[in-house]
Amino acid sequence: MNTKKYELSIKPYPGKLFITEEIKIYKSIYKKLSNVECKLEEDLAGYTSRGCFDGVHTYLVYATDTCSLIHELSHVALFIFKQCGINPVKANGEPFCYFIDNLFKESVIRLSFKTSSLTTYTA
Repeated sequence: MNTKKYELSIKPYPGKLFITEEIKIYKSIYKKLSNVECKLEEDLAGYTSRGCFDGVHTYLVYATDTCSLIHELSHVALFIFKQCGINPVKANGEPFCYFIDNLFKESVIRLSFKTSSLTTYTA
């Protein structure tokens, strides 16, 4: 299993975004950035935190599967859009949706779980 962190591009928006699929790596990055112990439950499927470290808005995502990843990346996008004063539903939500699309594509390339972990439902 992958035990690394990855930094994703959030351009054109300001800040940094780190992702990982390992809770231990998440806790390590969190402590390094904030100088505070992370007390997340070990059984969480995902979590997002944010803060301003060294003057840079930083987002940290932990996700164990594709569904959790989309959920947590949506939190990041909503935080960023709010910070930038952008309404995520304007223009039929296209800027928000394209941003999520790009973050998701970049994430699944780096993380060891694949989109095949999604369940397909048929009617």
